[in-house]
Amino acid sequence: MKSKLLLLVLITLVSFTGCKKDNQPAADPLITIKTQIKGTSWQLTDSKEVYYDASGKVIRTNDQEVDPKTKYEFVSDTQLKRYYPSELLFDYTLSKTNDKVFLTVDELPYEIEINNNTMSWTFQQDFQDREYTKAAIIAHFIKL
Repeated sequence: MKSKLLLLVLITLVSFTGCKKDNQPAADPLITIKTQIKGTSWQLTDSKEVYYDASGKVIRTNDQEVDPKTKYEFVSDTQLKRYYPSELLFDYTLSKTNDKVFLTVDELPYEIEINNNTMSWTFQQDFQDREYTKAAIIAHFIKL
């Protein structure tokens, strides 16, 4: 009887200690993005302008014409190459603010997000004395 009771206590203890959750910190989004873009090439698929009123409601969206030949390559940790319409090399930096990662190219900070084989860049700017109070340019890319 003692052995059955001891076995029951051991099973109970093992089941509670085996279910303990690991408290692993979430991955740093800046490090994740740096790893995801290093040495990769991307094709621009679409771009649009989005205008918002003071309440955050979208009041207008304009699709921008893009050429499917436009490609970008992250050639190093600090340089981005555009291949079309002309070949240009840009310096870039990556930074993080409030768990958002920003890609700064030509002094313009784009929030960058990557999901599997797609990437988006969003540049936002606030305005006063206009019909809109915020405008954003959003560009989407697909990994080559």
